[in-house]
Amino acid sequence: MNGEKGFAEIHPSSGYAPIKGRIYKGELRASHITDQTLQMDGMAQIIFDVNVVPVDGEEVVKDLKIIDTIYLVVK
Repeated sequence: MNGEKGFAEIHPSSGYAPIKGRIYKGELRASHITDQTLQMDGMAQIIFDVNVVPVDGEEVVKDLKIIDTIYLVVK
């Protein structure tokens, strides 16, 4: 990205790894933790610790109710 007072290059802009890039003032490094990263790490920890993933479908039912309501409102 270029601007009037400088530029920024970021790669990757999203993902599992830290962000690396350059800005007009020099090298850029930042830790990068996404919601998906936290979710996948949490799920993996459950599998390693318990060897059972507690899935009962309640969250899915909640999500589907919200999606159904959105469709009803949008119609």
